[in-house]
Amino acid sequence: MQETKPLVLHKTMIAMEHLLLPYGFIRCHKKCMVNPLFVGSLMDRSCMMTDGRRIQVGISYYQKVKEYFQKKDN
Repeated sequence: MQETKPLVLHKTMIAMEHLLLPYGFIRCHKKCMVNPLFVGSLMDRSCMMTDGRRIQVGISYYQKVKEYFQKKDN
């Protein structure tokens, strides 16, 4: 698997949300968005990524993220 580096951008998270929403990204934390195609599972308020990384889901985002994956599974 190819190692990737974080992408550093100088935009607000709200601006990034508007840019990435059409591509399916979802906000899971005040500092993070994820591409659901690379989320293997949701457990213990975390997104378990397909590459083994664990991304914390913020309390205020948890219900929305949980509902997204419940709809996806149905």
